[in-house]
Amino acid sequence: MQSAGAVVLASRLAESEQRGRHLENALTSRTTIDQALGIVMGGPGPSPAA
Repeated sequence: MQSAGAVVLASRLAESEQRGRHLENALTSRTTIDQALGIVMGGPGPSPAA
């Protein structure tokens, strides 16, 4: 039964690694969104209507 335990552990490890990659991607996306928001908010206000 040790082999069954090893398979379970390997599966958990693979899931953890995938979750880690997803979290890294989410953080990268969030940083990009925050940077874009800063650029938009820091830009000039709306033009006065003519």
